[in-house]
Amino acid sequence: MREFVSEKYCQERLEAHISSIVKLSKADFEYISTHFITENIDSKVILQASGGLCKFEYFVVKGLLQHSYMDESGKEFTLSFPHENWWAGDFKSFKNDLPTEKSLVSLEPTSLLKISRSDFLHLLENSIVFERYIARLSENNSIKMQERVLADMSSNLEEKVGVFYQSNPDLVSRLSQKRIASFLGVSQEHLSKVLNKRKELPPIDLS
Repeated sequence: MREFVSEKYCQERLEAHISSIVKLSKADFEYISTHFITENIDSKVILQASGGLCKFEYFVVKGLLQHSYMDESGKEFTLSFPHENWWAGDFKSFKNDLPTEKSLVSLEPTSLLKISRSDFLHLLENSIVFERYIARLSENNSIKMQERVLADMSSNLEEKVGVFYQSNPDLVSRLSQKRIASFLGVSQEHLSKVLNKRKELPPIDLS
């Protein structure tokens, strides 16, 4: 059964997210919000296809997406699972108006706020609040990416699996083992063996 949310709720969630990162007045948000469009989609909807242009960036209000890349052999690698309060899309392709190598598809019925490239660039030039918000998001994403790379370099597979499952219990319950394996870069069979082994081990200290 599809469970979509109202346009008002979508706007409220975006306002809350922006104000959690930068100082935001009602007037600032009223101006910013006019550049976004609410969209409700079913599962298995392709929002971004490899080889195409990224016409929109998306803010996920409710639902779950898969952002992935497929190599020349046809093997799929999942980059992320954008869900509530995440931005989704290929920002490099979007901002520079270049074809993307990645795909973005909905895994659940999803409520989004989307913004076009022209409106996005317009806001960057005309709203100092939005410019600061995007700059802070970029900084935070860069830090998270560095942390993920370091974790991949310093952790074995058993540790990476344990951290992912313990850090994302709600997300894990919404994903198939096949999709999680794609994100972790292993086969589904290998992941299953690791999970069976982990049942015998104590939880990983995430502090």
